[in-house]
Parts: sequence; structure tokens; C-alpha cells
Amino acid sequence: MSAATGTDWTRILSDPDLVRQVGKLLQAYREAPVEKREEALLNAMREIKADVSKSRQKTSQPEQETPRPVPTPSSSTPPFEPDLFSPNWSSDRRRHPRIKCFVAVELRVDDLPNSIWGNLSNTSAGGCLVETASPVKPGAKVEIGLWVPNGKSRQMSIGRDGIEKLLPHRDPFLLLDAITEIGLEEKSLAGRRHISAEDPVFRGHFPGDPIYPGVLQLEIIGQLGLCLMHFLLAGSTEISPDAVPANVRALKVHGAQFLAPIAPGSDLTVLSRAISWDEYTAVCAGQVLIGNTICSFGVLEVFFVGE
Repeated sequence: MSAATGTDWTRILSDPDLVRQVGKLLQAYREAPVEKREEALLNAMREIKADVSKSRQKTSQPEQETPRPVPTPSSSTPPFEPDLFSPNWSSDRRRHPRIKCFVAVELRVDDLPNSIWGNLSNTSAGGCLVETASPVKPGAKVEIGLWVPNGKSRQMSIGRDGIEKLLPHRDPFLLLDAITEIGLEEKSLAGRRHISAEDPVFRGHFPGDPIYPGVLQLEIIGQLGLCLMHFLLAGSTEISPDAVPANVRALKVHGAQFLAPIAPGSDLTVLSRAISWDEYTAVCAGQVLIGNTICSFGVLEVFFVGE
């Protein structure tokens, strides 16, 4: 029998530094001649322990003292421009950026056939930044949005009667008036909603300063997203006479931002784009706009309730 037969592997398995390098030890043991395996193993163990000792000496050196945080002086004014609450929201320029919202948007650059995807960042009523993985050259023509027209979408006019075949909602909580355009390749849908000045929600939100609630804006986005999922799952832009609304439940709001107020009497354009879906869940992103002004956007997820 060779001397290597008596190797004390118990010591190796009980030493955490050596256990982490068992592969290296086994390699040294196997590659050495039979009569030299014991010596090769001990040398490998010494090398590992020496490396660990050097590493610990480096980390044990006194660290530079980190500067202590300095408290921010208190201020009698909020951290944004005083005109935030004025009627002219377009003049809002906050000195402190908003949090990143992680909403994916599509950018069409210089009419190139392939789009660039980006992430909205530092959004506010005064505008936003878009972070992209691919650089965009200065001066490029850029279109941005969840819906970038490319000539492949189809105009349509589906009113509330048709929408009731796609959604289980009914008045007063059916918040879509019409579906106006669809793009199956883009997995996108456009709709319309008029905010009546007589809507009872304005009596409480808020008296003397009526603003359409953000939670209802997300509901509109969600309802359009459910309509979009019907068309995508059917693979058609038609509504079958025996269509039955899907039985769904809200699962999660992945992110939302409210950028401009919606007043009574506003005519809204609603956009929805499918991000992912399977037999259990679906995720859609959506926007609510007045003209070209984005009032709100959100990413919502629902799950399909089984029979």
C-alpha cells in the first residue's frame, strides 16, 4: 500500500478554509505520482492556508474613517417649486427627482425598423428621462411611448355593447367607452373614455378642486388590458358572438406614476400593451393621455381564475 493511503481527510473536512478548496486539493492529489501524493497534498494545504492568511491580513488593516452623515438643515418650504399647485402643471420643474418607476417604453429612433427599449427614470409632471441599454446619438429623431404607430395597426370602433362581451364589469364601474385601434403584432390596444363632469366621484374628490382619482385611472388601464388579452388569446381582432369575459382577479400593481391631473369633462386616450402572459397570469402596461400629455401610466398584473 502506498503512503498516500493514510491521508487524514478528517482534518481537511473539519477545516473551513480547506473545505472551500477541496477541488484544488483533489486535483493536486490525483495529478501527483502515487508515491508523492501525500507530499503534494500537504503542499497544496500549506499554499491554501498561506493565501487565506494573506487575505486576512489585508482585511484586518484599519479602515479609513467614513465621514459621519450631516443632518440636512430643515426648511419651511417643501422640496419642490412653489408653483406645483398652480393650474399650469407644465411649469412644474422639481429640484428633487422622483424615484425610478421601472416602466418599459419603446423608442423609435430615426425611423429605423427596430425599436429600442428603455426605462422611464426621474419622472415628474415636468418631464422624464429615459435610460436605454443602446446609446442614442444626439439630435436623433425619437418617438417614445407604449404605442408607436408603424402602419400595422387596425382602426376599429367597438362600443360599450361590444366591450361588455370582453369584460365582466358593468355600470357604474365599466370605465371604457370605446376601443378604437388594435395592433396584434405590437400587442397593443387603444381606447377612449370621457370623464363626465356629473360623475359623483367629484363630489368627494375633491370638493372645490375636482380631480379624477388615480386609482380609477389604473382601473381604466386594467380594463383595456383585459380587452387586449381577449384579442391576443383569440389571435383575432374580431369578437365572437359567443364570447365570454374572462374570470380574473387583480394580483399586483408593479408600478404606477401620476403625472398630470384629470379634470371633469376631459376626453382620455387609453393605451395598453401586453408585456407577458400565460395560462395563469397576464401583465400589461398602460397609459392615460389627454392629447399628447401623459397623465398616468402603470404596470398591472392579473391572474385567471380557473373554472
